[in-house]
Amino acid sequence: MPQTRSMKQVSSSAYELRVKDKGGIYRVFYIMLD
Repeated sequence: MPQTRSMKQVSSSAYELRVKDKGGIYRVFYIMLD
């Protein structure tokens, strides 16, 4: 199951998505704009 968390130290609209599988851990960073 992917994990997501806010990254308030970067921006109030920045988030990190982490996905772990047998090949490794992958991280995606994204921002939510209004």
